Amino acid sequence: MVAADAELVELSSGHGFVEGPAVDADGTLFFTDLGNGTINALRDSVIRIVRSSRADAANGLSFDAQGRLYACEGGSGRVTRTNVDGSLTVLADQFEGTRFNAPNDLAVASDGSVYFTDPYFGPRTSQPQPVTGVYRIAADGQVKLVIAHLDRPNGLALSPDEATLYVTNDNPAGVGEIHAFDVGADGTLDNRRLFATAASVMDGMVVDAGGTLYATSFISGRNSSGRGVWVFASDGQLLGLIPTPEQPTNCTLANGTLYITASSRVFSIALDLPPGNTAVQQNVWARIKKVGVD
Repeated sequence: MVAADAELVELSSGHGFVEGPAVDADGTLFFTDLGNGTINALRDSVIRIVRSSRADAANGLSFDAQGRLYACEGGSGRVTRTNVDGSLTVLADQFEGTRFNAPNDLAVASDGSVYFTDPYFGPRTSQPQPVTGVYRIAADGQVKLVIAHLDRPNGLALSPDEATLYVTNDNPAGVGEIHAFDVGADGTLDNRRLFATAASVMDGMVVDAGGTLYATSFISGRNSSGRGVWVFASDGQLLGLIPTPEQPTNCTLANGTLYITASSRVFSIALDLPPGNTAVQQNVWARIKKVGVD
């Protein structure tokens, strides 16, 4: 799924801390910069700021079929939607009368419902909600807690048929876990199972049309072993690792390209995904180059 001569391309650099990549129907890459409190749009090497608010601290992003941009805003504890006319709609900012902890990442289903994770990175004594959970916002606006038993849920993604929801979890031992849940007809989750584990904390992820899952590994410090995007087959088998020179936070797929946000930089790598191909041709792709530099 990644050609042997594929190169990791640096698209943008010099940011505070990037997250939440999402691509719109026109091919423009959107991403958040938590260090500067912005939502950015990148096209043809030109960046424009879509929104700017350090207080809101937008994190995970996603588009729906109508081209509307959804955002988890950890600072303001809410999930919002930017409509095509530029107006902002707050979809949810509390549960049972209490604000959310820090909405982190989200997935928009075809029926208009939104799943999002709500971890907390501060001391437990100041955590607003009693749990670090996963919530579902129904198309009619009703909010339900659908997962309440994970240590620190982070990234999440729906399978191509939307029958499975994958959620990364940081357990107390520092082991990265990806859990899988069956999605019921009413949007509830059942049949929790451990899909995959890694010796590094897992962050954001994406699933391609064939069911292959790409998950970023959140490693800090000097140890770069395992830092990058882990690739798993639909049955949880580890296929390979795409290493990154900085700590990756999230990734998304569009038009055969994998986009990766990593600390202060944004990268892309071209994928080769012919129908039925589930074999990784090479375990590691270490080539890195900047746009316009040989």
